[in-house]
Order: sequence, then C-alpha cells, then structure tokens
Amino acid sequence: RRDWLKNAKTLLQQTGWWGKNAVTDTATGEQVFTTFNPSRLQLIYDINTGQAAAAGQWARLQAAKRTHPYARYITKRDERVREAHRRWDNLVLPVDHPFWQAHWPPNGWRCRCRAIGVSQREYDRGTTPTGAPMKKEAPEEVLRRYTNPRAGEITDLPVGIDPGFAYNAGVARQQALFSLAADKLRAAN
Repeated sequence: RRDWLKNAKTLLQQTGWWGKNAVTDTATGEQVFTTFNPSRLQLIYDINTGQAAAAGQWARLQAAKRTHPYARYITKRDERVREAHRRWDNLVLPVDHPFWQAHWPPNGWRCRCRAIGVSQREYDRGTTPTGAPMKKEAPEEVLRRYTNPRAGEITDLPVGIDPGFAYNAGVARQQALFSLAADKLRAAN
C-alpha cells in the first residue's frame, strides 16, 4: 500500500494532477474541480484491493461449493457498522442465492464487511463459531431510488448499498474474463 501510494503520488505530480485541479466535465462541458491527495489515494487503493479480495473470495467459494455450500455475511460488529449491514451480520444463505448478486461485500465506501464459506455441518448446527445464531432467511429486499447526479440515470438500489457497489465483484470478474476470451476467439477466426 505504501509503495503504491508513493508511486501514484509521483505519477500524479509528474502529470500535473496532484492537488486541486480544474477539469472540464465531459458530460456538461462545465469546469469542475478535482483533488488528488493522500486520503483520496488511500480510498482508491482500499476500494480496489477490497473488491479484488471479494472477487477472490467468491472464486474460492465457487470452487468449494461441494464442501461449503453456504456463505455467511460478517461485519466488524462495532459502532461504525452501518445499520443495514448490522442486520445482515451472520446471515447464512446458499452460495448461489440471488441475495449475493447485489449484496456481496464490500457494499459501500469504507465497508469492512466480508463473507466466508459455511459447511453443511456448521449450517445444520445453526450457530456461528462465536455461538451467535445464524440468520437463515434472506431479508426482504427494500429498494431506494437513486439518481446519478452526473449522468441523470435513475436506478433502484438495495437499501444499505452505496451507488456503484450493488454487484458481486466475483461474478463481474468471471463475466469480464468470459467476454475477453470470447473476443479473442472471434479475433482468431
């Protein structure tokens, strides 16, 4: 992380992007200001590594479905956990349950939630390793309307998930790889 932050800062400084800069919004043609500083770089790094880790965890759970057919949502269980995420803590559903398509953590900016695999034996026991009861029913999905201020697009997002996070990074990675392979096969013919 430290090395990436240092290298990214150097690159941004060399190209004139470090600090506060005026840029033209391509959608509106208006002049807007953007700032690259250490906290923004840390956020970029943390979100990208978090999504990469989530994609890897999804791939591991897909490979282990035979022995661990369930996934459990886990929060940090502290005062910083968002209310919706707190309600999902210890939710255990089949790995292929539709809930995971939009709720696979991280589910927002600085979200610290994660998901792990659960065996059939653990699921049948009904409690987590800490002794807390597992929640085995998917919550009712409540949507909220979101309007993208930049593009004007209107979408419905699950409550508790930030815009841009209502997807499963592992599924998106699989789809991107399949698309890339299909493009290469088409180009080879």
